[in-house]
Amino acid sequence: MLNFVKNLFQPILDSTTALIIKTCSEYTAFAIIGSVSIIGITTNIISYINPIQYSDPFTQNDGYALITSKIDDDDFDEFFFSDSYEEDYTTAIQSLSHQEIFILRDQAIRAKLNGQTIPQYVADKLIEYSMIDDIESIDVSSLAFYPLIDISGTEFVSLSSATFDEANLPETYHYNDKKVVFQAAMETPVARVGGLGNFIKDFTRALNEKNSIDLSIISPFFDFLKDNHYNAAFVGYVDHEVWGKKMRSTIYKVRDQGITQFLIQPDPECISIFDIYKSNSVYSSYFHSELSARILYLNSAIAAMVANYRGENGQGHVDILHTHTWHTLISAIILNDSLNPLREEYGLPPIRILNTVHMHAEGEGFLNQDSLKHVGIKNLNPDSKYYKGVKYKGNLINILETGATYADATNTVSPSLAEDMLDSELSLKTHDTYRSLFQEGRFSGILNGMNQDAFNPQKRGVLGRFAVSADLSNLAEKKAKAKQTLYEANIISDPNKPLFLYVGRFGREKGTDLLGLIADRVTSLGGQMVIMGPGYDLALYEATKLEESGRAVKIYTDVAQDQLTTLKDSQTKKGMVIRFAADYTVLPSYAEACGLVGLEALSMGSFIATSNVQGL
Repeated sequence: MLNFVKNLFQPILDSTTALIIKTCSEYTAFAIIGSVSIIGITTNIISYINPIQYSDPFTQNDGYALITSKIDDDDFDEFFFSDSYEEDYTTAIQSLSHQEIFILRDQAIRAKLNGQTIPQYVADKLIEYSMIDDIESIDVSSLAFYPLIDISGTEFVSLSSATFDEANLPETYHYNDKKVVFQAAMETPVARVGGLGNFIKDFTRALNEKNSIDLSIISPFFDFLKDNHYNAAFVGYVDHEVWGKKMRSTIYKVRDQGITQFLIQPDPECISIFDIYKSNSVYSSYFHSELSARILYLNSAIAAMVANYRGENGQGHVDILHTHTWHTLISAIILNDSLNPLREEYGLPPIRILNTVHMHAEGEGFLNQDSLKHVGIKNLNPDSKYYKGVKYKGNLINILETGATYADATNTVSPSLAEDMLDSELSLKTHDTYRSLFQEGRFSGILNGMNQDAFNPQKRGVLGRFAVSADLSNLAEKKAKAKQTLYEANIISDPNKPLFLYVGRFGREKGTDLLGLIADRVTSLGGQMVIMGPGYDLALYEATKLEESGRAVKIYTDVAQDQLTTLKDSQTKKGMVIRFAADYTVLPSYAEACGLVGLEALSMGSFIATSNVQGL
């Protein structure tokens, strides 16, 4: 049977996958691993291969959030759970990656939280990395989050029966010297896909320069982040409900690019739910980590974190939760339906919620009709002042629309997008909700900002030897030199032809399918075009044919190599020189809430040619 499974799934498996198959209503686990290495299999392997049931948001079919373990060997072999497991495991952990060291560390922390003994072979490895002392010194009573318990006085069971343990609450409430704001997002400065990650970075830095605000970020502890942050500071845990089960997420804190970020490590039952391999896969689905399941888990944990936060000194609290995009908006529903009323019952002030809409497009923001039940909300409380009913489209919940009613305030990233959402023709039939919020003073449009210094052509730190004078008198001369340098480096096709540029991520809403038509028109009229973004997209097929036929089209899909490396003799990055040299920057988006690329292009002296939608 195992050989059959291996042969069947070999084309879609790599050496890092453990496979779980449902057979006859029972779960059969097959660990497809190397014959020598069993790196990545955990000390409690059974808990790591327990599938969690969920429903696919579009097909309505039941699926399973499958649990995988990472293995390093390409030589597949069978692995059986035998008495020799501990001996084999002890041998295998002699050489571990940073991700695997983190998993061992997290297991040891969980053992400490549960009052269990850390296995000796795990402790030995953590001693080697100077981690064991920090774990053994953890004081469970002084962690950064209040523990939720069941109303019966026992451990947390479910959201509907959750309460605070009065023994852990402060005798007197202390107000923060600064407004403490937690931003929640799937995409962050260290896990970027498009403009959102950059915006959050610049927004956080700008507001933290004010003495009245302390801004941090909450996001998943994605697998690739552990390569650099395997020793992130452990600050606490939260219990929360997903798929009818108690989950315990451990919370870690890092300082990256001058920003404090809280990272959520999932319960061992969902150990791989945040494993996406690379940053531009934040919104991708995998066999072991389907996007809707990832969203539900993240939101449940965010709500518990924000409601239970007491700071590392035991005297803090969160004033505002700022949700970015619909992917984190379920947390607002959980808070204002369930956890904020609980806080008020115990004399704790409610957390206020700001929701920012970064995109409003057809098909955005929908999940299965049972999604709220999956995070513990059996029925929304009709007595809540935020209750406006669940907004459905067929059998799907419109999370963007429903969540907006549970936020204290919602803003869009441009006034023109807000106008569209109030318009009966352009709102995708959601205008009644947003008009109601507008009348209540809870809906507005605020133009996104950008870090202009990062795209200032007068700064040598931006353009190196192509930086222009303060009065811009040599702008044309410098742009011509930039073009010549790019031509000599074989990055553009001609030093004299008008240069059109598309830069950004590839996706239907970005109009990627139009780039072939645009490139054909541009080159037919004597121009040239550069297309650059993260990863190849099938919609680039027509543009690729033009490039291969010798037309003046260049396509670059490796961001690290094509944009972030330094251009020879320029003292700056290739991507910045291309942006500066471009005569026109093209934005053919079908939906574009603000269009940061357009703002950046104008800052660099490039005209923009855009579709006439939303924030463009």
